[in-house]
Amino acid sequence: MIRQENVGRVSEDGTADTLVHQSLDLIKAIDADHGMKNRCKALYANLFSPETAVTQIVSAFGKK
Repeated sequence: MIRQENVGRVSEDGTADTLVHQSLDLIKAIDADHGMKNRCKALYANLFSPETAVTQIVSAFGKK
């Protein structure tokens, strides 16, 4: 999802060295890609906003 939505970096090996490099790369990417902030906010709104949570909870009560 992170790659698909282009909202960050993904560490697959989990090493500290990779995390350091990806963190520095992400900082540069945030500075260069002014749309990243909007993509992050849109992803949050679609998945984690209070409105989305309420919709999911109400939907769960309707299922049996």
